[in-house]
Amino acid sequence: MVAVRCSSKYLLIIGIIINVLFIGLTQVLYISRYFKKSSFSSTSFSSSSSNKSKQIEKSRYMFIDKRDVTDLGPIFKIDIKNVSGTPMRPSIKHKHINEIIESSLMKPARTKEQMRKINELKEKIAKEIKFNPNSQGRNKNGDPIEIPISPEKFCRPSSTALTLARRLLVIMVTSHVKDVTVREEIRQTWADVPEVNSGQVRVVHLLGMITENGETTQSLIEHEAEDYDDIVQGAFKDTYKNLTTKTLMGLQWASTQCGSSFKYFMKTDSDVYVNLPKLAEHLAGLKNWEKPRAFGRKWVDVKPIRSPLHKWFVPEREYPGSTYPPYLGGSAYVITSLAARMAYHEARSTRLVRLEDLFVGICFKKAGVQLSDEPRFSVSLKKIVSKPCDIHSLFTHHGVKYYDLQHLKVTQDHPDLCVNVTSADLTP
Repeated sequence: MVAVRCSSKYLLIIGIIINVLFIGLTQVLYISRYFKKSSFSSTSFSSSSSNKSKQIEKSRYMFIDKRDVTDLGPIFKIDIKNVSGTPMRPSIKHKHINEIIESSLMKPARTKEQMRKINELKEKIAKEIKFNPNSQGRNKNGDPIEIPISPEKFCRPSSTALTLARRLLVIMVTSHVKDVTVREEIRQTWADVPEVNSGQVRVVHLLGMITENGETTQSLIEHEAEDYDDIVQGAFKDTYKNLTTKTLMGLQWASTQCGSSFKYFMKTDSDVYVNLPKLAEHLAGLKNWEKPRAFGRKWVDVKPIRSPLHKWFVPEREYPGSTYPPYLGGSAYVITSLAARMAYHEARSTRLVRLEDLFVGICFKKAGVQLSDEPRFSVSLKKIVSKPCDIHSLFTHHGVKYYDLQHLKVTQDHPDLCVNVTSADLTP
């Protein structure tokens, strides 16, 4: 009986010990799993915070946008923004560009994509700095435009007889660098007339520069200038926005190089057909070539277009007035040599406007140049090839494709083709 009680007592103690050990082991396992989970969460949070911090630091110096305003000349604007779009740097002048790039973009933690964009930006800016246009962003144009290529013998008379008197006319054609075919067609059509061959009239093409295939294209232009001696090239980017700068370059070149050699200067576009014999005959009969005069299609009471989407948009900061001053249509107009010199003198103290005919009109008004309307400078949008005989009654016709120049040339050289055409068939 005593033995049974002792064995029961030992069994109870053993059971209690087993329960205590089981509970202790369970607690140990629970605590171990808790600390392991906490350690994993802490590591994950630390890694996530580190990556997020790196992304923020990385995006802080990320190059988001670079506004291309090289068409406006030597003033550049580089916008460096963070992810939120907040600008990080103000507008700068080109002489500080390298310093700003080094201080703003060349930051730690740069990716390969960032480095590629930085290098592209620096290369593009380096190419653009060599241009020296009279920028639209400047208030005045006091510095002359750099002209690396101009005709060497252009203003020299072709014979001794021409040295005793002024020759008649220089025609300045605004052309794009790449329009080699158009210039060749002009040389072989309306510019291939006795008046040009005799030296009384000369034709020159006004160009800018381009950065695409720069060395190859520039080499071709230099060869073209050597072959024809009729290229005037300015150190500015050849774009539509720089048409005012190109026209200003023409005034500068005409006034400083040929102003004392010719009576008249004409500005025209490369898509204009010029009836040169008829125009030369008319100019030769005028007697007031020594006065400041200009004639073409005269526009009056024209109101500015303020819609930014319009081709002829002019913001108020460029021209705040409600009405433009009288001006001549930019497709073709003729000015006396004195008017050219007076207009260029005023242009150097006049803010550039994106519409070149308006800019020249402003200069004419300031200089006191008398403007006359001449309807034979046609600005009709009608395709003249459908009625080519119209060219016999006109000085110029605007909007002619280069492949139609030959057709008009044949019609001009053979007036007998139009003998059966009555005056009613001609477009006024």
